[in-house]
Amino acid sequence: MPAYVDARLLYDQGRYEEALPLFEQASLEVKRAHAAPMLPLHYYAADTLAHLDRDEEAEAEYGEALRDFPRDVRARGGLATLYQATGRGEEAGKAIDALLQVTPTPESYALAARLWNTFGNSRQAVIVRAEGRRAFSEPAKKKSR
Repeated sequence: MPAYVDARLLYDQGRYEEALPLFEQASLEVKRAHAAPMLPLHYYAADTLAHLDRDEEAEAEYGEALRDFPRDVRARGGLATLYQATGRGEEAGKAIDALLQVTPTPESYALAARLWNTFGNSRQAVIVRAEGRRAFSEPAKKKSR
């Protein structure tokens, strides 16, 4: 999809105003073609909108991303960040909890810890890191006698 590729190039350059119409065009093309959803399309559109301080639209796009791909770690993290940035700390915490419940992977735990640190809650970040280590570390090998 040329529109998506061009949008991503602009996004990667921080040219969000120029990228947004191309993400919107790519989304329309997917709908018109009745094609399967593209994993990163709504995430990048949402993140672009967030960069442009179009928070309500960004939230809706994150919702679209999560409807299509509920286990999308980036979209869940982006939504949590948007909630925090818009003064909805409780919702941000719930979004992080959902991230860990829906996609309990080492990547998710690492992201959750980074988010908590970014949000200024280093205590919660330590708790999440410890939970991740417990969940994903190999059991201690028994000493042979």
